[in-house]
Amino acid sequence: VSFLYGPLDAEYTPKNRKKPERHKKQSQEEAESENAEEEQPEDVDQTGKKKGSDGNELSAVEQHIKVIRKTLYSRARDNKKDAIERSREYETKLSQDLDDEELIQKKTRDFVNQNSQVNAVNCLFNPNSFTQTVENIFHFSFMVKSGDAGIKTRTTKEAKEFGGEPGPAIQPIEDEEKRPE
Repeated sequence: VSFLYGPLDAEYTPKNRKKPERHKKQSQEEAESENAEEEQPEDVDQTGKKKGSDGNELSAVEQHIKVIRKTLYSRARDNKKDAIERSREYETKLSQDLDDEELIQKKTRDFVNQNSQVNAVNCLFNPNSFTQTVENIFHFSFMVKSGDAGIKTRTTKEAKEFGGEPGPAIQPIEDEEKRPE
């Protein structure tokens, strides 16, 4: 064969291919010894719980929800104590401006309710961990779904009238049966 650069001197030599080796079958004893070394999976029933567990264990998510619930209740209780103390000042200020006793009582109740709410940003957000913030909000949503807590937006008008910061506010739902221990 000739090319522009001259004849090509190449000889064809076929490659020697290796013959595939067949695997030897394992004896019965070797197969059993290998199976004996493997760990067996834990027994799990249809509900996904271990058969040996007593059912009193809480999952990590349930424990975190319980922590959020306790924190929310304690902060709301502290805020309510402070609001009740400050409501006397608010009531005297209103009584100077208004004559209607019923309206004063209603506004005082609203003042205590508004100031009993917990600022959601201060309670649920972790400035050092975005992941923890997302988990807190996600687990708080389960509390809202089950009726243990509520969330609302505090307007700037409400913030000016009753004190506090505008933005999301969370509060526990006052139900005697659902209170944490």
